[in-house]
Amino acid sequence: MEPDKILEIFFEKYPAEKYPKNTLILNQEDEPEGMYYLTGGYVRQYAKSPKGEILYLHVFRPGSCFPMMWLLTDVKHRYFYEAITPVSVKKAPAEAVMKLMDRHPEILEYFTERLLLGMNGLLTRLESLVLDTAYTKTALLFIFFARMFGKREGKKVYIDIPLSHQQIGTWIGTARETATLAAEALRRKGFIRYRNRRYDIPDLSALEKEISASRLL
Repeated sequence: MEPDKILEIFFEKYPAEKYPKNTLILNQEDEPEGMYYLTGGYVRQYAKSPKGEILYLHVFRPGSCFPMMWLLTDVKHRYFYEAITPVSVKKAPAEAVMKLMDRHPEILEYFTERLLLGMNGLLTRLESLVLDTAYTKTALLFIFFARMFGKREGKKVYIDIPLSHQQIGTWIGTARETATLAAEALRRKGFIRYRNRRYDIPDLSALEKEISASRLL
């Protein structure tokens, strides 16, 4: 049986909790109640400085578990988890999840793989934050969201979560005004469109080629 199916069956006995959009699910200072299993909606993970500055780290989609690093290591939990959309979450005690991994070693392998993939994505973002222009970073962000949350229709990809200029700025580490200029430049060139409070990408491959070209300048 595939690991994601094992997890789905394991969490069936736990009740689902509902969180409205923009609700904090797990605070930086909270001790996690166990492993959280996302059954519906999207959740963002972020860090916040003492001055209130926010750095987005990751977005979880249905079928994801968090916080895995807290569960699998001695690292203290220190991040925020917030609902981007209305969310449904199930929680299992850490002890129960550890017993599940004893019975099914493939679950530990699955969690480790997910952590490494997440780390790879974070390192790629860090490289981009340091080395790329705001224009390229914004384009890369749209590609990331298209791959993670996009609904494809031919060449076109609809990004099915809200994304404001302020959020774009937070994701790429710039001021909102800079993010606005970069997003508008992409829109004017026809690489992205904004309709009904959602973005879509008319041709994902064209946007990918634009990034390659911009990095050669």
